[in-house]
Amino acid sequence: INKKDLGAGINRLTVFDQNTQPIAERLYFGRPAQRLSLTGALDQATPATRQKVRLDLSANTTEPAELSLAVYRLDSLPAPDQPTIDSYLLLTGDLKGTVESPAGYFRQPDANADAALDLVMLTHGWTRYRRADLTATLPAEPFRPEYGGQFIKGRIVDTRTEQPASGVTAYLAAPDLRPKLFLAISDSLGNLRFEADKLHDRQDIIVQTDYRTDSTYRLEISSPFSERYATRRWPQYALDSVNADALLTRSVDMQALNAFAPRPVNTTAFVGADTLGFYGQPNEKYFLDDYTRFPTTEEVMREYVPGVFVKKRKGKFQFAVVDQISPGIKVFSGEPLVLMDGVPVFDTDLIMAFNPLKIKKLEVIDGTYYLGPRSFSGVVSFGTYKGDLAGLELDPRALVVAYDFAQSRKEFYAPRYETDVRRRSRLPDFRNLLHWAPALVTDARGKRSVDFYTSDQMGTYRVVVQGITANGAVGSTEFTFEVKPEARQ
Repeated sequence: INKKDLGAGINRLTVFDQNTQPIAERLYFGRPAQRLSLTGALDQATPATRQKVRLDLSANTTEPAELSLAVYRLDSLPAPDQPTIDSYLLLTGDLKGTVESPAGYFRQPDANADAALDLVMLTHGWTRYRRADLTATLPAEPFRPEYGGQFIKGRIVDTRTEQPASGVTAYLAAPDLRPKLFLAISDSLGNLRFEADKLHDRQDIIVQTDYRTDSTYRLEISSPFSERYATRRWPQYALDSVNADALLTRSVDMQALNAFAPRPVNTTAFVGADTLGFYGQPNEKYFLDDYTRFPTTEEVMREYVPGVFVKKRKGKFQFAVVDQISPGIKVFSGEPLVLMDGVPVFDTDLIMAFNPLKIKKLEVIDGTYYLGPRSFSGVVSFGTYKGDLAGLELDPRALVVAYDFAQSRKEFYAPRYETDVRRRSRLPDFRNLLHWAPALVTDARGKRSVDFYTSDQMGTYRVVVQGITANGAVGSTEFTFEVKPEARQ
């Protein structure tokens, strides 16, 4: 095998016998022929505190390169060697175990470095196969890829027999101004799996079944955290008295930032947030403040909403939606999906008893609506002013859980001292992280410029730049600069 024909990074070489059974395997590392070379230069070598700094970044490529940038202060606290994007993608991402200081293999590529890399490949990537292991049944993959959203797992149990219930439809909702509803049907073991998207941080979720037909079931929701732990044993943490002053300084800096920042530091950035409910654009939409307010919800429905009929059967209220989408106007015989802030309400009497002054809007889907494997005879969605159900009494069989979702994206906070008034402000600025930009794209010349302001913290700061191009070329660089005190006039 010609080494030049092998790809950049780790190549896996496997030997098979005449029965196409693997016998042995090892790894070979090929250095990339072309790497993304990054450089950065400041417009001033030693900026003062609260001064604007311009950073010019350059890459040896004419195609757009996506870069990440971090500028942070160095202090006496020991910090491990952080992995770089090139050492991870080309080396450690495909290895078993831990490699100490992987970036060192890329700094000075020579014969000695290549020999050391080959020893790493033999240590971490040599495998001899045993036929008994090859014939054993492979374990099932415990985690499935979450392409459409986070999986929320649960279980349905029949309270009469305490056995798993199969084929039961469960509804999961997170009360909000923008209704979000997810549906799952239990399998033969009673397991549920909701695929929930557009939910972030810690939220209350409400899980229930349709109690009109499924009233004898108990719902359980699994923890969002993994029950499998890493096998690596980390050394016991011990606080060194030598680092006490540095840790105290960092703690005071953080408290000062939280206390004096002009706006919340951890502001959530809702990028591309959907302003519609899960059912999309409704066919009918009513803002009740635009109409004469009636004392009961029944009067509101009868007077304002021509697409929904109100009727009583056996002393209980029911809604019937007019199907205006299918050819020929007709009224659905089945009941629609009734929602309050996205939470299904299966007892229409609860809606009728609800104070209409707490309802901000009403939306109607005038046609058959499909949600997963289920279809509904229209949708009647009520929305309160805050999206918090406004005190609506839930069925006692509903399960309410405070669930932890993936964290939402946060806006990076950094003050800008663009005027002399702001620069002379007495509010302290003890930031250690001056700038963080996760996605900077270079132009056709491989250039990109950013600017940021220093804080009140003097000392040495490190600039770390990492990047990747569309064809897979990766690279990183870092350098330091000093922040000096402001000159007094």
